[in-house]
Amino acid sequence: QPATTAGIQIPAIIDSLGSAAITSPPHVHGEQAVGGLRDPVPTQALHREVVEGLPAAGKHVLCEKPLSDSLEDARAMAEAARNANSIARIGFTFRRTPGIAYIRDLIRSGVLGNVLHFSGRYWTDYGFSPSAPMSWRYKGGPGSGALADVGSHLTYVAEFLCGDIKSISGGRLNTVIGKRPLPLGAVMGHDHAAVSDTFEPVESDDYAVFSAEFENGAGGFEVSRVAAGHANSLIFEVFCENGATRFDQRRPAEIELFLNDGPANENGYRQVILGPGHPYIAGGLAMDAPSVGFGQNDAFGYQARAFLEEVTGLSETDSLPRCATFDEGVRKHGTTRRRHGIRAQQRKENHAMKLGVYNAILHDRPLPEALKVIADLGLTGIEINTGGFLPAVHVPTMDQILESDAARDDYLAIFEGTGVSIAGLNCNGNPLHPQA
Repeated sequence: QPATTAGIQIPAIIDSLGSAAITSPPHVHGEQAVGGLRDPVPTQALHREVVEGLPAAGKHVLCEKPLSDSLEDARAMAEAARNANSIARIGFTFRRTPGIAYIRDLIRSGVLGNVLHFSGRYWTDYGFSPSAPMSWRYKGGPGSGALADVGSHLTYVAEFLCGDIKSISGGRLNTVIGKRPLPLGAVMGHDHAAVSDTFEPVESDDYAVFSAEFENGAGGFEVSRVAAGHANSLIFEVFCENGATRFDQRRPAEIELFLNDGPANENGYRQVILGPGHPYIAGGLAMDAPSVGFGQNDAFGYQARAFLEEVTGLSETDSLPRCATFDEGVRKHGTTRRRHGIRAQQRKENHAMKLGVYNAILHDRPLPEALKVIADLGLTGIEINTGGFLPAVHVPTMDQILESDAARDDYLAIFEGTGVSIAGLNCNGNPLHPQA
């Protein structure tokens, strides 16, 4: 049966062996059917049949790269997409990598200027062991191995930055492990598995290298699936009229940037930490945190998933590690209080607990609008960020508030009549006092 979620049906599904079951168009029901999954078929050779059939039936398709294992099929698929009334796209994932998108902005804006030279490599090691089992990745002939698998990524990244490739020269394809053992069971992705004593010849390339001329500049490419120690190393440098930049996928929260704007003996690469001021990050994180990078925020997603897995009853052995308990929170709270010598003042009054919101999640709204959102939710408190890792967007006159009673009273007047009061002031990342 077609998979269904939120009123959308997916007529292309994958069984446990990686083969695709395609529901014929007349039997697909629902207001909108999505006919594309990330790599819904085991090899690129089968993409054309799926991609031509689904758009013809009015279904949308997101196809994994490369489009096909032949130029003829790829062109036929592009023609079908142009003539379709539905949406057909290919997933060039690395275009959405914030560092790569930022480098493109630096080139296009003129900060780096015209590209002179691109140098890139994509090294992987899923095939470096001769005992790695035979799979479809090792079939298909020269050019369908490392060049198609990871070289396709490197190529579209280079064109994303430097413009279309005009010509290619010096190409070389090598298969350095000539045979591989057949697996005893199914092989998923790049995974290894138990193997038999029967071997089959490897047909595709383990290593490829070539040079290219772009609309702007020229460059060299090197790709490998036998580079031991490099699980997933996409690395490139772009040299331009005004400087250069370097990207390493193993360090995705930063780029290196060199701008020729100072004395020669002081010039050099510098590290640029990526954050909400860079492409694809602003508004897409659990919490926008300038100059902290975006890798840290992944933990908030893992945390939410672990909590939901526990709520839904998933066993501890089958889920992510559990979130910390409140008992652990009490121990941490006590340790922190002792470490900093902080003693909370005991209140004689018996106050009800106030439920509130940390204002960082409403940083894109003016303070009065943020207070209305909180009040509409039935909450009565707001924790105000006053600086540190995050900008103090809701306390723009902090220095004046500290120095002037009038400025303080004007600020507190914003809260009057809203039903929301200040539950606390937050200065994350900064100590209250150098000796605290």
